[in-house]
Amino acid sequence: MPAMTDLIYFHHPQMEGTAELRRGLSQLRRSLHFDRCWAGTERQGPPSPKQILQQSAARQFLVILNPALIISDQMQQYLERSIPPGGCILPSDQRGFAPGVVLDYVNRSGLEDFVKRLQGQSETVPHDGRPAWIYLIERAAIEAMAEDQAGAQWSDLPDLLGGRSLICQHAYVHSYSDYYQGRREEMLAYLPKDVHHLLDVGGGQGGFAAAFMQQRQGKASLVEMNEDASGIARQKGIDVIHQPFASLQPGVDYDCISFLDVLEHMPDPDQVLGKAHGLLRPGGYLLLSVPNIGHWSVVLDLLHGRFEYLPVGILCETHIRFFTRIELTALLDETGFSIEIWHNQHSPFSDTFQAYFNACKTSGLQLDEENLQALVFHILCKKAIV
Repeated sequence: MPAMTDLIYFHHPQMEGTAELRRGLSQLRRSLHFDRCWAGTERQGPPSPKQILQQSAARQFLVILNPALIISDQMQQYLERSIPPGGCILPSDQRGFAPGVVLDYVNRSGLEDFVKRLQGQSETVPHDGRPAWIYLIERAAIEAMAEDQAGAQWSDLPDLLGGRSLICQHAYVHSYSDYYQGRREEMLAYLPKDVHHLLDVGGGQGGFAAAFMQQRQGKASLVEMNEDASGIARQKGIDVIHQPFASLQPGVDYDCISFLDVLEHMPDPDQVLGKAHGLLRPGGYLLLSVPNIGHWSVVLDLLHGRFEYLPVGILCETHIRFFTRIELTALLDETGFSIEIWHNQHSPFSDTFQAYFNACKTSGLQLDEENLQALVFHILCKKAIV
């Protein structure tokens, strides 16, 4: 008979209420099994470890400190199989790989393929002190802590258990909790030297705008509707416009307007780009980062009858428009922009898709290899003279 397991759930202060987290939580609920959930509120966490011993008879507790997670299908089963007696166990995650190791998954099926390759490693290794996002702990471990460390909190337990805390390398989770935090500094290289005033649309906590101000010594404004993210951006000294981009009125001639993985979230991208055209100075620039729906990972999923939305990635829950190079090129031309730079950020074929690709070539079918390998389009455009 499996051990009775309770779930200890903490809210995510930055992502609470977002569509991305709602999608992620829906998938978590489908993948996890537990008998009772002890969820905190936005202002107060769930019962403390000491309190939970008085309120629950569970033999194990699955603790989620960071709910912004995508987990592998068998994660919980691997944790249950590998947990040490009287201890706790964490899944592996993206923080545990050496620099240069490519995390080559971009969708759910890719994540599962990645996890399958982890099965060649030893099943468990000692906990390396990383802050826990999710872990499984035995009741006996909490009881021991309640005697020695009466004030211990859930986030403390993996470290306090010392050698009785392990990481299961066969279980894996991916955190998307930095969704609003990215600086996107790689996009600065596309900007010409005459860009001194940037308007970044949908830039979350203002990471890209801040990087522009620091590296280019220019002025940056940010359009951001998420209140928590825009508040953090203001603390960085960024001019934040807390209103829909479509409602902006002419009056400031920006040198560049950037949409970094934002256009696909817009219901009317043609109107958005038309608005951007009107807000730019003559000869101003448009900077785009747009995911490619024609990427091989999506094609492979469709061949297998799958099209699964996720909290992040090409099939992010909040993407409502999808683009290939042909459609995006036509859209830019129609809205008055000429393409200056177009760079495809590649991700190589998996072994499975390579086999499909080779079979198609052998049969005489013509496939667009360049487009299939393009994960994201990075584009610099110039406002055309009308």
